[in-house]
Amino acid sequence: MEEPINTFMRIREISSKTIIAICDDNIDTFFLTLKKNLEKGINLYDFFEKYAGWTPQISLTRLWHVYRALNSYTQNVAIPMVRSGENTPVHMQVLQ
Repeated sequence: MEEPINTFMRIREISSKTIIAICDDNIDTFFLTLKKNLEKGINLYDFFEKYAGWTPQISLTRLWHVYRALNSYTQNVAIPMVRSGENTPVHMQVLQ
């Protein structure tokens, strides 16, 4: 995971404020489910927005947080693992 993160930070094509998550689902199925929810008016970013019903179980991990943690011996970062949810658009687990 270190090489892609370092590449993203070097090329600056992707904003350092981009939210990072790992998908624990078939990626095609995951995005198909998100597309259905988008048609209902549910946006993926709303799920991660901390002011929209945010709880401590939802982790907002940005690209620069991961980059900092990979290049530090004292910083750790929690990366959310997401998959298609049954009652919500996304089900999340947090990895450390």
